[in-house]
Amino acid sequence: NNLHWVFKQKFKDNLQIALLTASRKKYTGAYDLNFEFWFTGKKLDTINVVHYCKKIEDYFFEQDNLNRTICITVDKGEKNKCILTLKKV
Repeated sequence: NNLHWVFKQKFKDNLQIALLTASRKKYTGAYDLNFEFWFTGKKLDTINVVHYCKKIEDYFFEQDNLNRTICITVDKGEKNKCILTLKKV
C-alpha cells in the first residue's frame, strides 16, 4: 500500500487479467462472500485488501447490492493467492 499509484494500477490491471483467465462466470442473486488472502512478505491488514475484494466482486456480480456478508481473512503464505468462497443465501 506504500507504492506509487502507477504500481498499484498495474497490480489492479494484472488482477483484472487474472480474473478473466480464472472464470467468465457471472452470478446473480444474494450471496455470502468469504475472501481468504495469502501474501508472501509482510502480512497486510485486512483494510489494505478491501479494494481487491471490491474489484473481484464487481467482476463476478453485475448487481452486487444483494450480497449480504463479506468476510475477509489475510495471512502470510508461501505464495500470493486469493480464494473466494460463495454461499447462496
